[in-house]
Amino acid sequence: MALRNFEEELIAYWRRMGRAVRTQPRTGVWIKGHLEDLGEDYCYGAWKFHQLFIRQVLALGLKGLDESTYQEFALYWWLLKQERLIIPTRKEPGFGGVPRQYYTLNKKAPEYMWEINPREELHYTSKESRRVYRRKRRRLTTHP
Repeated sequence: MALRNFEEELIAYWRRMGRAVRTQPRTGVWIKGHLEDLGEDYCYGAWKFHQLFIRQVLALGLKGLDESTYQEFALYWWLLKQERLIIPTRKEPGFGGVPRQYYTLNKKAPEYMWEINPREELHYTSKESRRVYRRKRRRLTTHP
């Protein structure tokens, strides 16, 4: 499968920047291009496309990108949803009775939000920070 236009632009940008800075295209930038290209998609389907993109980049000889697990990709997808950068559109029957939730780009979201790394902004970079977030959330939701 050939690379799509936005993927070629990501690779060209990455090559231009060289090793001077950490220029790994963030997953969120790829997701934005993917949803602009397809209009809507569900998390697992987007992850499969992302894995294909990473394999194609590695085949081109570019270093620095790693394949992500579905759990890592789903966490990033969830963070974009929390920031309201992607919004649900429709549900469709899936495997095992679990419906597939499709998402599209939020046209009302400001463009600068895509430049922010949600993992750093929302402090979800480690298991410890997620535990702290969960503890704070429990305290807020428990009744006296």
